[in-house]
Amino acid sequence: MAKYAISAEGAAALKKLAFDLNITAENIITLSAVLENKIIGYSDSLGIYADEILSLTLKNKNTIMQNRALISEMSNRITALAGEIEQMCSPYVGIRVGNSGSANPSQIFKAMPATASTEPWDLVNWPSQLGLPYQKI
Repeated sequence: MAKYAISAEGAAALKKLAFDLNITAENIITLSAVLENKIIGYSDSLGIYADEILSLTLKNKNTIMQNRALISEMSNRITALAGEIEQMCSPYVGIRVGNSGSANPSQIFKAMPATASTEPWDLVNWPSQLGLPYQKI
């Protein structure tokens, strides 16, 4: 079972995950350049292994760069999911309160936001609804 289920905390955790995915990918690319420079600087000490180590470093960096669009798309989908969860957690946003200080019940359902997708979220298999690879354990 999910730690946060459908809650504001769960939405916040998803937003942080989306942010961290983007930051991590950018950090890998940036730090790969730093690593490349260090390997080149140590190439005399590394001897015959310098080219192989540099090749592996470049391969890792290129893989991240090639998949950057996919990482960004996944981050955007997770952020959208977080937004839907936030909407589910605060269904009364935008309800007008009359002079009596209470909300009109007919306005409650009108104020409830529609979700972006037409099908409800499957809380067990939600990664597959985002188009992410998913395998039950």
